[in-house]
Amino acid sequence: MRPLDVLQIIVLVGVFLLGVATGGLSNITSGGAGVFTIFLLARFENMSIQEAVGTVLAASTIFVLGGAITFYRRKQVDSQLSLTLGLAGVGGSYFAATLASSLQSTLLERSLGLFTVFVAIYTLAQSVRLRRRNIGSFSEYLQQDGTKERAEVSRWTSRDPLAIIAQLAFGTSIGVVTGLFGVAGAGLTMAALLFVFKLRAGMVLGTSLTASFFRYAGGSVGYLATGLINPTVFLILSAGGILGSVFGARFVTGRSRRSYVQIVIVGLLLLTGIEFLIR
Repeated sequence: MRPLDVLQIIVLVGVFLLGVATGGLSNITSGGAGVFTIFLLARFENMSIQEAVGTVLAASTIFVLGGAITFYRRKQVDSQLSLTLGLAGVGGSYFAATLASSLQSTLLERSLGLFTVFVAIYTLAQSVRLRRRNIGSFSEYLQQDGTKERAEVSRWTSRDPLAIIAQLAFGTSIGVVTGLFGVAGAGLTMAALLFVFKLRAGMVLGTSLTASFFRYAGGSVGYLATGLINPTVFLILSAGGILGSVFGARFVTGRSRRSYVQIVIVGLLLLTGIEFLIR
């Protein structure tokens, strides 16, 4: 076997393992772990940032679907919010995905870096805030069965016209972020569900995953239309991600190591954002 063939095999195995890791973390971060995969593909696979975003977004559509089904079966999905936020985001993510192909890679990388750092700092701040209230880690708060839910109910979760308009506006805005930056919009979705719509804690992650599926699908079609999805990398990432998502779904229902996972996620987000900013 020629050295070049060996190198190609190693790269393909690496992409597969990357898919396993991304799929495994997708159920913990509502698909947000894909931001690390975007960085690695853009850095080591000689992909443009647009192609890396499009490829990971398409693969993540499959990851989050598996997680969404798992949470739906557990009755931990708010059907109304997942549909209004998700379907409204389809148009926004598709439009932004087609727009991304015309943007300069440098501009998109800097924007992604700033956005990722912002999400990391915000997540860390909320984690500290929740810990001071003796709730535990941010991921634990999201994944409980509802015994520590918020007492107040947001009027924005109702079905009156003004609330529906607000839900559609949030969904469209997050869809635009998803189309431009790929899976980075997952953090905004969870934050909106928790702090704006005040959704019951046990419903946040499942609802976010379900809404993300619709947005990711819309963005994937946009990137596919502009030829910015690498079919080989997509297939390998998807295969690894399906395997990883099975283990991720089991882990997310457990009660151990959640605070450690949160620390790792924040650290990786910060490192990824800084790397995109200084490239």
